[in-house]
Amino acid sequence: MAVPDRDVDHLTYTDVDKSITDSGWWAEHDRNERRIVFTLHGCRDTARYALIRTSRDWLLHRMKDQAADGTR
Repeated sequence: MAVPDRDVDHLTYTDVDKSITDSGWWAEHDRNERRIVFTLHGCRDTARYALIRTSRDWLLHRMKDQAADGTR
């Protein structure tokens, strides 16, 4: 699903069904034609993910191998 870039003013958005749960930055570790491995560094948590290209779309996978101190 394509999502347009937005200004940071949306970080204070909240309603009955939606709210912003965290903010932060990301770091890329590896990339090829079918996969991107990256870490999302948020204020509340840090996690490593792989974005994998399938024959039809993209699959987001949280990696089993997570650093104990939240770094990678």
